[in-house]
Amino acid sequence: MNKGSMAKSTVFKIYYLIMVVAVIALVTGKERWLAGGAGTETAMWLYYGVVAIGLLIIVPALVMAWFWLRRWMTTYKVEPRLQRILLIVTIPMMLVIGYMLELVFIMIFIGLGGNQ
Repeated sequence: MNKGSMAKSTVFKIYYLIMVVAVIALVTGKERWLAGGAGTETAMWLYYGVVAIGLLIIVPALVMAWFWLRRWMTTYKVEPRLQRILLIVTIPMMLVIGYMLELVFIMIFIGLGGNQ
């Protein structure tokens, strides 16, 4: 592994550690919201936070997967016409996968905390 890829790997690890802290902050905020009477305005801000953090987690992962696919195809010398078709087909697939993961993230977050 060269120094450039190690630096990228470290940046991604730090980025996702920050995202983990953000998710923990959202869960803590939800617990406080449930304990404090569950106001509507706070609920909307928590929901916006969940959507934003979910996008910040999922979009870079999908972009990295797409770049990995491009690198894989050039490494194994996939025919250029087939490369183009595969890369075009994977974009909508990854968008659908990202949307589904975002919905799962929202559903899991809404389910955390139990009933009060």
